[in-house]
Amino acid sequence: MANEPPDEPASSTDTTTAAPGPPIGTSYVINNPTPVPDGVSGQAWRFDSDRDGVGFGGLDLTEPWTVSSWVRTTGRTSDQVLLSSKAGALKLQQWGTGKVGFTRYGAADHSFDYTLPLNQWVQLTWVTEPGRTTLYASGERVGTVDASIPLPLRSIGTEKAGLRGDLDEVTTWDEALSPEQVRADYAHDDR
Repeated sequence: MANEPPDEPASSTDTTTAAPGPPIGTSYVINNPTPVPDGVSGQAWRFDSDRDGVGFGGLDLTEPWTVSSWVRTTGRTSDQVLLSSKAGALKLQQWGTGKVGFTRYGAADHSFDYTLPLNQWVQLTWVTEPGRTTLYASGERVGTVDASIPLPLRSIGTEKAGLRGDLDEVTTWDEALSPEQVRADYAHDDR
């Protein structure tokens, strides 16, 4: 599920691979997503119910950070979570707007002016520095919000706000990638 970009930053830290099966360490499966053969790079994972998700039990990563993932949404719901923790979430569909965004639980919901198309692979990349988050869709800058959250690394999806669609190539970095690095990562996997 993960692949490094061609001009990988020296401090790239975490590549997340999810697989159904028994718990390993603090990882757990909320409900098994289904493997599908037509991912961006081989197999992808299909999430098609509120209980589909994968837990890592990880600790949030403080800013700066970058996360990139290929998603192909297949349905609209009121709230779809990509990555979540007790502190916040990255949203494929932000509650109240239906747009891509992020939430600091108990404080604020933030949305970008971008709605994911249905049934089409899109690479989403959040680049976050303290107090500032920029979203890219398929290598192109969508917008910037003057707010940030620690990178939520507890789970993919939640019990009540799972994503609807396919997920492939989830990669995290412990630094804010430059626009050139984001474009290089997209060009590496361009579908």
